[in-house]
This record gives sequence, C-alpha cells and structure tokens, in this order.
Amino acid sequence: MTTVPASALAQHFSAQRSRRGGRGVIRVLLIALFGTALVALPVVSGVKAPASATVNGTIQGIITLDGGGFAQNGCAVAWTVPSSSTFYQDCTVVSGAYSMSVPAGNYILGFQNFTGAAYEYYPNTQDYAAATPVAVSGGGTLVIDAVLALLGSIHGTVTHVGGAPATGGNARVVSSDLVSSWATGVDSGGHWSVTGLEPGNYYVNFDQFPWLAGEWYPDASSSGTATLVVVGSGADVTIDAQLADAGRISGTVSKDSGGLAIDGAVSAYDADGVARASIYSSDGTYVLDSLAPGAYTLWFQGFDGTFDEVYNNVASLALGTHVNVAAGATTTGINVSLPDAALPTVDTVSPNLGLFAGGTPVTITGSGFSNASAVTFDGAAGTNLTLISNSTLEVWTPAGT
Repeated sequence: MTTVPASALAQHFSAQRSRRGGRGVIRVLLIALFGTALVALPVVSGVKAPASATVNGTIQGIITLDGGGFAQNGCAVAWTVPSSSTFYQDCTVVSGAYSMSVPAGNYILGFQNFTGAAYEYYPNTQDYAAATPVAVSGGGTLVIDAVLALLGSIHGTVTHVGGAPATGGNARVVSSDLVSSWATGVDSGGHWSVTGLEPGNYYVNFDQFPWLAGEWYPDASSSGTATLVVVGSGADVTIDAQLADAGRISGTVSKDSGGLAIDGAVSAYDADGVARASIYSSDGTYVLDSLAPGAYTLWFQGFDGTFDEVYNNVASLALGTHVNVAAGATTTGINVSLPDAALPTVDTVSPNLGLFAGGTPVTITGSGFSNASAVTFDGAAGTNLTLISNSTLEVWTPAGT
C-alpha cells in the first residue's frame, strides 16, 4: 500500500493557491492508492478546514427564579457525557443570562449556587442520574432556559410539657436518606430555625435538652417511626415540639486491677438496640442525660487498658442487665469494674471429650475473654462462638478433635 504524507499534500495545496494568486475556487482531486486500486474521492469546492480543527458550539439561556426575578451570583455548568470528569461553566451570570462555548458533544446541564435558589440539573431535577443530556453541534447554538426553585426553611418552638421554653438542646433537620443533617441550638424562648433547605422531604429531631427526653417529630423515638416534613419552593414550615421529662443514669468505671478507667465511652441502648445517649468519660465518671423513661442496657467501650463490657459483666447487649429510668429522676450507682486487657487464660473446659465428627458444645471458663473472636482446638477453629462474659464462653468443637 502506498501512502501520501500529509506534508506533501499541504505543499501541493500551497503551491496551487500560490499559482492562483490566493483567489478563486480551488478544486482538489485526491487520489488514494490502495494496492493497485485507485479510489477517487469527491471533488470539494471551497477551502476545507484541517481535520484536527474543532468548531465549538454554544449553550446559552436565561435563568429565572420561581415566583419571578433573575437568578444571580451562581454558575451554569455543562458536564461532558458519558464521563463527567470534564466540565465547562459560566459563573459570571448577569440578569440571569449565561453563555458557554463548548466542543460539540453531549452534556448534562446544571445550575448551582444562585442566591436563594435550589440547585438543579436540566430538566428540573436534583438528581444528576435523572438529568437529560443535551446535544451541542459544532457551530450551533442551543438555548436552554431554567426556572429555579427557591430555598426553604423549617422553624419552630421547643417547650416542656407544661409549656415553659426548653433550652440548652438542639433542633436537627435530617435529609430523608439520613445522610445529611443541619443542627441549630434554641434561644432563651425555645425558638429555632434552619434555613437554606433545598425543596424536599426532611426529618426533624430534638435532642440534648437537659432533663428532657429527645424525640423525632412528631413524638417518635426513632426516624423509623417519624413523619417526613415536606418543604416546598420558598416555603417556611413550622414544626413545634413538646418534650417529656427525662431521666439520667450515673456511675463510675474502674479497672479490676484498681483505680478508675479513663478515656472511654458509655452508651445507653433501648429495647430495640438503638443508642439513645452516649458520653465520653475522661476521668472514670459518667452521667447519661435526656433519657426517656424506660429500660436501658449500658455498654462500656474503649477505656484505656481494659476490655469492653456490657453491664453487668457480660459481653453482649442481648445478655445485659437492664437499668430502669424514671421521668425526672437519676438512677445512680451503676458502677462497673472492667477487666484489664491481658492474654486470655483458661481454667476449665467442659466436657473435655467430644465426638470425632465435631459439633460438641463446650463451655470454657477463665479470664480475659471479652475480646475473644475465635477459639481453636489443636489449631482447628471451633464454631458457634458465644461470649457469655469476660470469664465464660461457649463454642462447638471442630471435626477431628
């Protein structure tokens, strides 16, 4: 196969233009040699742009706000499709007008950070995956206008059951997927407000109010039973809460070897296994606050030089001893002594004989079992390990032992 260098073609075109004085119509006949066959390409009139040249297109339009007025101080952005790693933007929007010069191709168009407005992907979605790509041709102009929804807010008042303002705690707005949250304190009158919310659905939570039980709106103990609050374009939604009196649990954390345990966490779990209060203890004392009346299981974790433990001297929440809390009262004296972190020691194994096929339940006593994750018999791992306490566990024997 014979090829013609691009440089030779360029010299030929230049010579032709020179002989014609640079004016008139250039008629070009290209002959490509493929083996012995001659293929004549179409005759082209006019001057052809180099193959490597790129002619951009334009995306432009007017961005307005829901209810009237132009969008200001934001950016129009065009992300390349299918890869979004490259984008083009116009962040100099004046009176809502934007314009972007982009290479020919497909794009996802978005509008973001405009004053008082929600972000949006074209057409009218907050989900990038749900956006519709737009096609831009070289030299063409695509007009895409947008009307942006307005940011909303949620506000309200938190009180005691008797009507007095609740203070010292937080109101928290949580996204419907429980991924994002916006927290704010309350003022001396119990008033609170969270602004700048995209239109959508939200949970509202109230917590850390002294002597008051936290809750999810309305009167729910968890997000799973809470009601979503709908925030529309530019809406200001009122959500008030009346919190019930709460109780407390207090005590100390020490080490079996003596002295107080430091730098760990104490958490209170309700009957559903949900943590309702947690506190970091730097000195071995703790107070768990804002607990609704009921029964709780306490878990002590991460204290220096000790193994974790569930009250009272067991290794799992399911085996823990419940601590009862009454409204307006403190349950005191819930003290624990945590086992010192050390290598496990075995005192007894019962029974000490089992089936060769394995599967014999064995009870092992000793110490230092709290963080045990496996038990082996002559190098073979047992199954169905159950931690009963720091000094007792059960496991099934493996085959061949």
